[in-house]
Amino acid sequence: FEVIPGRTYRFRFINSGVFSMLGVAIDSHVLTVVEVDGVDVEPFEVQRISLNTASRISVLVTANQGSGTFWIQTVAQTSCFPTVPEVFDPIALSILKYSNSPLVEPATRGESPPDDCVDANWWSYKPVNPFPMNEPAFSFPLLIEFVDGDDQVNRAFVNGFHFHFQHMLQGNLLERVINNEDWRSEVSDVSYVEIPDSLFGKVVQVIVTNRDEGEHPLHLHGHQFAIFGSGAGEYDPINSVILRDLDSRPPVRDTVTLDPLSWMVIRFIADNPGVWLFHCHIDWHMTAGLAMVVVEHPDALRRMVIPEDNSRLCEQHREDQM
Repeated sequence: FEVIPGRTYRFRFINSGVFSMLGVAIDSHVLTVVEVDGVDVEPFEVQRISLNTASRISVLVTANQGSGTFWIQTVAQTSCFPTVPEVFDPIALSILKYSNSPLVEPATRGESPPDDCVDANWWSYKPVNPFPMNEPAFSFPLLIEFVDGDDQVNRAFVNGFHFHFQHMLQGNLLERVINNEDWRSEVSDVSYVEIPDSLFGKVVQVIVTNRDEGEHPLHLHGHQFAIFGSGAGEYDPINSVILRDLDSRPPVRDTVTLDPLSWMVIRFIADNPGVWLFHCHIDWHMTAGLAMVVVEHPDALRRMVIPEDNSRLCEQHREDQM
């Protein structure tokens, strides 16, 4: 990556992986965070950033070192791994090159981001446009567990339901809702929640409890959400602390790391009719069933018309699955 001395650049880092949290640093340069998951935040300076799978972070970098080449270090957080393959190299390197310097390997390498399996401090992310502090009009719990079956296969369950992706792919839930078909039978054996049209524009609260010993980068389709609280152990409606101060600016994201054996309270505004997946972005966790569906404003959906090209695409996808 070539830069001109004295100029400031925006770097947008994306963790497009399927398993590992990443730590990123640029030797001898400060990173000024300005955006997280599409949400503009008040700028703040860090030496390194952490990105779990599906996370995106924009930073400003000023080319203030005069000349030279510098390592951009990306470190996979192997301390998150159950086991680490012997042949796995957790460090990936690229070069930040000043335009007045030849392209050569940097003479030295700075301290690598620590391998600590710790996501960034969300509370540093103060959104430019604050999330409303209204009390939720609707709230629902999500309990995450992993259980070994009689076949010794480790499967994920959300509120006691294992998400069957292959089963869901045989139909099109959005299409069923729009066509006013019996869509509820389609989700009778998976975890789902229906948000009625009467709650359009209202704040919805999700209380997530993780009884698993692993961390989970949770991603909600169709919305950005605010994080109102988190902590170790089980959520306690009396003693667990969540934000209530009207002057607070809770962090707003669409992907967040749920720590092992912990709870989290998030809120979003129900203003986007659709059928939205809420799932872990670690690939095998999602395949293992760590997902649920939010059916938002089904009456509004029934007034929509699916474009013909989209319907043909869905039909082709179903044929490919057979």
